[in-house]
Amino acid sequence: VTLRNTSIKLDGNAFTGAADVDLSGDKPVMSVQLNAGALNLKGLSANSDEQGAGGSDGGSSNGWPKDPINASGLAAVNGEFALVADSIDLGDFKLAKTRTLASLEDSRLVFALREVRAYDGLITGEFVLNNRSGLSIGGKMNAENLNMETFLTDAIDVSRFSGSAQGNISFLGVGNSLHAIMNSLSGKGGFSTGRGVINGFDLDRLMRRGDGSGGTTVFDNMKATFTMDKGNLFNSDLSMVLPQASAAGEGRIGLGAQDIDYLFTPRL
Repeated sequence: VTLRNTSIKLDGNAFTGAADVDLSGDKPVMSVQLNAGALNLKGLSANSDEQGAGGSDGGSSNGWPKDPINASGLAAVNGEFALVADSIDLGDFKLAKTRTLASLEDSRLVFALREVRAYDGLITGEFVLNNRSGLSIGGKMNAENLNMETFLTDAIDVSRFSGSAQGNISFLGVGNSLHAIMNSLSGKGGFSTGRGVINGFDLDRLMRRGDGSGGTTVFDNMKATFTMDKGNLFNSDLSMVLPQASAAGEGRIGLGAQDIDYLFTPRL
């Protein structure tokens, strides 16, 4: 089956493109190319508030959902699915120009992030869903020149930081529920920034005078690396350089348990 000069409308979104479907084998083999303008995919995150986001008290009473994830649909077809969009609104995250290629073969789906423009920066890498012998989720991603203020506001509702950052991460989670995947996460990564600002307090004034009432903290750079094992993120080398001070951080962040044990130490 061959489709050319195709126009599709789905949930208020408009696509144009082409598709080929080969039905001669054991399962359909598809080759699809889609182009879109502004995509509204907010429905993908409609239940995000109900899925156990960690609270500021160091943990969540509900935790991650333990409902089984049905990924059997990955076995239905093989093929490649290319998408080019001017922008994508995911509700929690907002992307600008996006070029991706999804390759599906024998229950293994690989999203190649060829170009994702977001938060004034560029994200590249890949994201993998593998259901060949149990479900696993993994990937490798690199980010350049991300606007920290807008990204952290959308990601974790933190708006105190401003500046530009770059980073990388590789990760793998295994399990048939979000709870199992988050508690099995392993991997590594790191980030660094140039000059930036933390709004809400003046760290230098706090240390010198004991005055923690408002203000801003200007730092020259900040960097850290981390590892992940069994759903825990470990960092021992956070470094922040300020004009007249420095700060270091080390500890554990429980991505699975949704808790935190972290020490931040400023030094004059």
